[in-house]
Amino acid sequence: MTEESIGRYFTSLGKSYYKSPDFLAEQKELKDADLICTPISTFGVGVLSCFMIAETIEVKTLAKEGTKVDFHVTGPGSLFWAKEGTRDQQGTDVKIWLKPKLNGKETKLGHEWSRCLSSLRKHFGYPFDSPTE
Repeated sequence: MTEESIGRYFTSLGKSYYKSPDFLAEQKELKDADLICTPISTFGVGVLSCFMIAETIEVKTLAKEGTKVDFHVTGPGSLFWAKEGTRDQQGTDVKIWLKPKLNGKETKLGHEWSRCLSSLRKHFGYPFDSPTE
């Protein structure tokens, strides 16, 4: 993400990057390179929805234009504190720190590894008899 896209879309409520002229131009460029980009959000509330379960969000991004930015947010009403970026490769990392308790209960994340693997294999069309590791 560029600093402009962070300010215009990522940190703005109700502004979806995926409905913008910027995205349409980027999507065309990707299509010309035989790459497909499928949006994962719609309404422009993604980063704020993290605060339903998180108390802090950290983002590290490096745009293809070379813009490096790291920033963290400590709540839905907090400022985005930006500093010089630390990523070495193009892309974006988002890390969230979960709230210690949700609805009075200790926060726990769990998953069933075999069910996750089975779902991914089915989705991507991998055979079920291939090695799991």
